[in-house]
Amino acid sequence: MASRGSSYPPPTAVDGIFQPGSILPGRNSDYKITGQLGDGRSAITYNAEDIASGDASQREVVIKMPLFDPGQPFEQIIRDATDIQRKFLCEWLTMQQLKKLKCAAQVRDYGLIPFNLGWNVDVPVLFMVQRFVSGFSLHKEMPTRFGSGDDRKFTGIPNG
Repeated sequence: MASRGSSYPPPTAVDGIFQPGSILPGRNSDYKITGQLGDGRSAITYNAEDIASGDASQREVVIKMPLFDPGQPFEQIIRDATDIQRKFLCEWLTMQQLKKLKCAAQVRDYGLIPFNLGWNVDVPVLFMVQRFVSGFSLHKEMPTRFGSGDDRKFTGIPNG
C-alpha cells in the first residue's frame, strides 16, 4: 500500500478523539475533520471535508476510525485492535458490494495513521472514508420504525 505522502503535519488526538481541523492523509486525498458525527463501542465517526475535491457535491465525507481504550492492559489492546481491524475489513468488503446504491455510504478511500497506545508504542490504524449520505440517524430511526413496548425499545427487525 503506497501512500501519497501528505504535506500536512501528522494528526493529533486528545484522549483518542481527533479535533476539528485535524488533517488525515488518505491514499487518494487529505481529509479535514469538521466535527464528530457519532461513536460506538468500537469506532468513532467524523464529518470531514475532502480537501482536494474540486466538486463541492463530493467534498463532504464521513471518516470511520477504530476506538481503542489505552487504559486496558497491552495484550487486551492488541486483541481489541485486531478484532476491530477485522470488522473494518469485513465492512469494507460489504460496502464494495453496495457500490451502485445511492443510499449506501460507499467507501471512497482509506488511510493508515500511527496511533499511540502508550508505552511509547505506535501502531498503524486503518481508517475508512465514505461518501456522506444525508438522512436520519439509524440510532434514532430504528426504534421509531421497529421499536416495541411502551418505550419503543429497538430489539431487532421482525421477520417480514
